[in-house]
Amino acid sequence: MPFFPVRLHFAMTASTLRTPDDRFADLPNFPFVPKYCEIAGMRMHYLDEGDPKAPTVLLLHGEPTWSFLYRKMIPVIVAAGYRAVAPDFIGFGRSDKLPRLADYSYQMHVDHLKAFLSNLDLRDVTLFCQDWGSLIGLRVAAEEDARFARIMVSNGFLPTARHGVSRGFRLWRAFARWSPLFPIGRIVNSGCVTKLAPAAIAAYDAPFPNDSYKAGTRAFPRLVPTEESDPAVPANRAAWAALGRWQKPFLCVFGKNDPVLGRADAPLIAHVPGAKGQPPLTRKVTDSFVDLLCFMLSEAMSQKLEAPPQLHDEMAKFLATGYTKLPAEDQAQFARMPLIWAAFQAAWPELTDEEKAPYREQFTAMFKPYLDKMKQAAAAAEAEAQAQAKANQQAVAKPQSGGKGSTNTPQQVM
Repeated sequence: MPFFPVRLHFAMTASTLRTPDDRFADLPNFPFVPKYCEIAGMRMHYLDEGDPKAPTVLLLHGEPTWSFLYRKMIPVIVAAGYRAVAPDFIGFGRSDKLPRLADYSYQMHVDHLKAFLSNLDLRDVTLFCQDWGSLIGLRVAAEEDARFARIMVSNGFLPTARHGVSRGFRLWRAFARWSPLFPIGRIVNSGCVTKLAPAAIAAYDAPFPNDSYKAGTRAFPRLVPTEESDPAVPANRAAWAALGRWQKPFLCVFGKNDPVLGRADAPLIAHVPGAKGQPPLTRKVTDSFVDLLCFMLSEAMSQKLEAPPQLHDEMAKFLATGYTKLPAEDQAQFARMPLIWAAFQAAWPELTDEEKAPYREQFTAMFKPYLDKMKQAAAAAEAEAQAQAKANQQAVAKPQSGGKGSTNTPQQVM
């Protein structure tokens, strides 16, 4: 589809809030230079790392996080030869914030992301999105598909109000709207498989000096279109129909214990043509495996993932060389995710043996069908080589049957 003109809803006013820069001093493992662009008169923050001419990986955060979420993914992506771009939605991170819940709308966030893509002229984009990043990112990708080369979704979806919502989501929406306390860092930590260090919790709190800055985080749950009357429903349904024609690569990697979005992968895989034949990393992964693939997955609201990538040495070796021994149809599945392989190989050597130990059994079980195929192929090749060697030996040992003039020399084996 063509790129549409963007109509933006807000301009900078006296009531627009801007988090003081000193709130972001000395963030842990966050050496990135802040960058800004102006969207509808407001300042939108983003990270932009790597070669600006390299293919772009667009990283969209969810609720209630910000681009700090991707601090561990960005170096891996850049090391793999890609450009990593991670914006903060208005109301989050270092971007400007509006003071009232009513100031925020689904359409506003969609328009702002479109304007952001236009300002940076991003094309051939690999979209990684999760949680609210998927609600916005999938909508924009469907409406401006010419900008996007492929999509990876983790614990996300595109709601169309055709299905009911879970009890977990209803509770979360009520809590976000009415709770007198909304401690962002503690909310993130409460959902983590591996608990955050105090400095990381403080980093998630950094964008919000007080409650007046949190309207955007409180607004997101109520903006999910769950009723037919919601103004976002027509556009979301049109985007859903467009995803039904999406032929480009589309990968789902979900954490199964997310009570809100943990089962949203199945309808995406069934609906999006580009998701067919993807590698078996959906719903079969355990929570620990999702945790160790945090460069892919990130923090869905009820399944925040903060552990460093933790990778199996056997799998790193397999990904580097072994998959070439698989049948072509199996190779094709693995070849669609070069970033995953790069992260496997880059991160595993950084771990101690003690850190590696809990994950060996998971990897072995998960990839056993492929490893078995490799072993079978290797065993067949070895058997064939042994049979050929035996045949050669027999041929060499067998004397020539000769008549007159025969030299009775052994037959040369070519």
